[in-house]
Amino acid sequence: MKEDEDYVIAQDPESLEQTSWVVILKKGLWENFVIRFKDIEITNEGQSIKFVADIIFKPDEIELGEQTQDKLRDYCGLVIADIILDFHERGVNTYIDKKTGKQVEL
Repeated sequence: MKEDEDYVIAQDPESLEQTSWVVILKKGLWENFVIRFKDIEITNEGQSIKFVADIIFKPDEIELGEQTQDKLRDYCGLVIADIILDFHERGVNTYIDKKTGKQVEL
């Protein structure tokens, strides 16, 4: 996975907040899908990621049956993992402890 090759991060067109973003997928079956990730959690001591991926836009010709949705969710998991790792390496992530609500330094 690589930003600008497999996906692009863009301003969320449905939000007035400058920090809101969406991901535009650029390759394969998922080309031109626009996804908004939310409720992102890093669990199991950094071994798993939980998230909600809302489809903001999809090409009309793509039908999303149950199996296709599962494949899209798996692909979104790869994308969000890549984004989190990249943001972490650049030092732009903010980590909040779910129990305390306080920022955590890693």
